[in-house]
Amino acid sequence: LDRGTLEETAAISGNELLATIPQVSNYFNRVPVSDLGIAINQIQISRPNLRNISPNNAASSATLILVDGHRVATAGVNQASIDPDLIPIGGIERVEVVTEGGSATYGTDAVAGVINFITRRRFDGVEVGAHYGFADDYYQWDAKATVGKDWGTGSLWASYSFSKNDMLFGRERDYIRNVN
Repeated sequence: LDRGTLEETAAISGNELLATIPQVSNYFNRVPVSDLGIAINQIQISRPNLRNISPNNAASSATLILVDGHRVATAGVNQASIDPDLIPIGGIERVEVVTEGGSATYGTDAVAGVINFITRRRFDGVEVGAHYGFADDYYQWDAKATVGKDWGTGSLWASYSFSKNDMLFGRERDYIRNVN
């Protein structure tokens, strides 16, 4: 996925961006959420799963997440999972997905494949964006900003994203209350 595709999807997070890729089987065409079926002693994060190879309750994933070709520290102590939402969407230049196993290169944590987030190298200017959505007794909003300066021999940039969702309970929906 290149920068143009990133902007067309209007994704507000790395997980929403991965939901546009059919090979990310547990995200494709649905909202990526934390998997509450993971063991109690693990942090409840959403883990992308290429081709649905590793079970949800495993301590590690068969899909390796990289940032600029480097491994990222995992979340938690009792698991080896990485949350793709750690990179603000404004800082991503492109996403490379290798669905054929990468275990020969990266080891056993890349049996299902590799997802590599490539960050921007140079950025000059200011880029801001926001979304607001609402439904019956529900709202969602997000904002993002990327600022940077390129001076020819180097550059410096920073990116930040924030999103907020209102609580939505089943008891607030008629079709849930009427299920017998």
